Amino acid sequence: MTQLLNGLFAALVARGLVIGVDDGDQVLSSAAFKDNDAFQITGADSAGRIVTVPALGKGKVSIWQADETNAYAVSVRCGTGAVSLDPGQCIVLAADGSANGIAGSELTGSVSSSAWQTVTGAQTAKAGEHLEYKLTAPAVLTLPLAPAEFATVTIRNLDGSFGTHTLTVAGNGVEIGSPEGGYTDDLTVDLAYVEMALVYFGGKWRILV
Repeated sequence: MTQLLNGLFAALVARGLVIGVDDGDQVLSSAAFKDNDAFQITGADSAGRIVTVPALGKGKVSIWQADETNAYAVSVRCGTGAVSLDPGQCIVLAADGSANGIAGSELTGSVSSSAWQTVTGAQTAKAGEHLEYKLTAPAVLTLPLAPAEFATVTIRNLDGSFGTHTLTVAGNGVEIGSPEGGYTDDLTVDLAYVEMALVYFGGKWRILV
């Protein structure tokens, strides 16, 4: 739904947080660490910098990006669990609410698994795929059946064809959405040039844009 996606864009922009590690390690407060937020890490000019997120007893999913001018990777941690964020890399990060529960799924970067495949019609996605849509007619994307926790499917539309040819994302028995915008069985995407990740977490597919 366009309204749902627009709401997510607004929420991410309004609540996005820049975390500077110039002066050392940082600890993200429970008030700042919210579901479906975007965080950027800047100033990693020394090796070994750490950003710690709180274990709140409730799962959280967010987008994290490291400034490409950073000299070193930054470790994002929850308890003893950690994900390394390289300069310029963007990941979906999921923390499961326990002291040691954290997982990352790459959106962009140098890792070969982030390669994009062009899709022009109906597709049944596999977890971890990066799908670049170029549509000449409406199409349906069916999400993986019985996905594992933190499974991620990433979609983008660089040619703007979603503006005239809608993509229907079918949840395959699982609802899709966000806490802010609500959930639906099938999601209609008609927003040109959109890029988003769908992350399976807590029994639902969550949208991050």
